[in-house]
Amino acid sequence: MGQAITSEVNNPQKNHLQFFGGVGVIGGNKICLTASNGKGILLDFGWGFDTSRKYLNNFMDLRGSEVLFDGMTLQELPPPTGYLAGIYREDLYANKDANLLARFPFETGKPKTITEVLICHCHSDHIGNIEKLHPDIVLLCSETNKLVLEHLDETTKSDSFFAGILKYKSFFCQDPDTDEWSCEKGGKEDIIRRKLRAITPNTPVTCAEDGFEIKFMETDHSMPGAGGFLIRDKQSGIKVVYTGDIRRHGPNRDQADRFIQAAKDFAPDVLITEGTRIGRDEEKDEFPSEPAVEAELTRVFKQVALEKSPKLICFECSNKDIWRLRSFYHATISVGRTLVVGAKEYDLLKRCIDAKLLSDIDYSKLRVYLPKKKSGLYAPTDYIQNNDIKNVFKKANSEIPVKTYKTGPKKGLPKPPAVYETIDPTKKFGIKAEEIRENPRQYVIELPYYAMMEFCDILPPPGSYYITSKSAPFDDEQEIDEKKRLNWLTQFQFSKQNRKEIHCSGHISRPDLEQMIKTIHPKKIFPIHTTQSEEFLKMGLDELGIEVILPEHNKSYSI
Repeated sequence: MGQAITSEVNNPQKNHLQFFGGVGVIGGNKICLTASNGKGILLDFGWGFDTSRKYLNNFMDLRGSEVLFDGMTLQELPPPTGYLAGIYREDLYANKDANLLARFPFETGKPKTITEVLICHCHSDHIGNIEKLHPDIVLLCSETNKLVLEHLDETTKSDSFFAGILKYKSFFCQDPDTDEWSCEKGGKEDIIRRKLRAITPNTPVTCAEDGFEIKFMETDHSMPGAGGFLIRDKQSGIKVVYTGDIRRHGPNRDQADRFIQAAKDFAPDVLITEGTRIGRDEEKDEFPSEPAVEAELTRVFKQVALEKSPKLICFECSNKDIWRLRSFYHATISVGRTLVVGAKEYDLLKRCIDAKLLSDIDYSKLRVYLPKKKSGLYAPTDYIQNNDIKNVFKKANSEIPVKTYKTGPKKGLPKPPAVYETIDPTKKFGIKAEEIRENPRQYVIELPYYAMMEFCDILPPPGSYYITSKSAPFDDEQEIDEKKRLNWLTQFQFSKQNRKEIHCSGHISRPDLEQMIKTIHPKKIFPIHTTQSEEFLKMGLDELGIEVILPEHNKSYSI
């Protein structure tokens, strides 16, 4: 078993590995790796779904003013001690009323050891707690992950997991003369932009103040830009491979195989790998690959086209899985229909197409669903709180009226337009419920559970089709949502035979996982992002000279 370290900071010449999330659960990866020079990095800093499942819901979340106190109390956030000293934003523990320091003693200030957080991809269970990190900690990711982060920054709500990653508004104000924090919330002038360093895949770079040489390689997962890291300590020579989330059955299998081969050639001392599916392997009704998903979608859509009465096709999938959306696009155009997606999905697809990550989607043929908000009249003022719609339906600069201040010291100077003046809900790519209701056989529309209220306006014809294209529910709360979803489908007469489950996983299968580990052949392996880590002990890896170490939460290992 791995050797526990009790005085980590006193041993800067050694490499240490410590897990603060992703242990015994799916998601929430938070890993600290220190270099021989005494500096260190974080491998992801994600939100733990297990915390939401155990303690929170849509009406109860960590409190903004007490977010560190609440997060540490629920063991979602590690206390900033040892190598983690100073990792959190100083404005988040400025509220002395929280008694944070009395409950969780630690030294405040800037980061002492951690210099960067390495991002393998942009799902919330890998980046959802980055918003709380100190701005001196640099975000290190690929250009594609930067693209996704910019998409999230511009289209998500202010209270989402993704708000505050690229920039944030100081929660409390700091006096520039005394450096004292006041309990008055920060204003526009207190917006802090994080440092982000975009790196080119397959190109070695250094981090941790030249303590590590790292190489990021894109792999295969249900998110653009997903990849893993090859990390080498420049003094000790210790080598670590971190897979992130990976699979070998998606459209980017070749990238995953190149990563595995590179990891084998790297001859790592340590492999940190996911094991999401190891305890619930071949899930019911899952298809073996993304091409198989597209083929089944196409078959179903052509079957619907043969029916005499008009039928609407609705679906739900992960809104960041651009390859699943591509599969729906291909199946849709094969029967002469038009694909309708949400504003967030449209924005991400357009960015990925413009960046040449996708080459076989014509986004000019996509339509964006425009839901009713506030007045229900599709007025620009209805959407001023909806960042996704504001961004997608934004007017060109030449269309925005130019105004000037009439009085005061700024008289005659340009006046920023009101938010509603920048929104044009009449753009041609937008589509309203009425248009879909009038011609349902023309459209395939993305309508996830949380948007099913739109059925009240769309009124899908009886016997329409609904396709679920995502993982099955894995906790009680999701089971409840699933029951409600079925209630909606029953209410609007989607018959049982017209409800389809067509999906393939974003995670590696057990056979592929075992083969990957044996191919890379590390000296030690730490399984994370799994509820069944003990299954790794049954793979016969010890017979190959590979030591399996089941990581413990907060425990530090000398490597």
